[in-house]
Amino acid sequence: MLSYKPLRSILAKRNIGKKELMYKADISLTTVDKLLKDESVTLPVLERVCNFLDCKIGDIVEFVSEEELVKN
Repeated sequence: MLSYKPLRSILAKRNIGKKELMYKADISLTTVDKLLKDESVTLPVLERVCNFLDCKIGDIVEFVSEEELVKN
């Protein structure tokens, strides 16, 4: 399963809220909510987020195994 926990961490460190991410990455509020809930989004969305944050996809996404999910 993909997790956007690293994205949430970056947003918190940079003090970026949902609306700023939405406007500056040119994505919908629904898509922002999906990211914050670890739901599926398209690669073009992730590309826009990375362009806005000036980072690589590996900086905002991590793979979490089912075993790790159960532990948390």
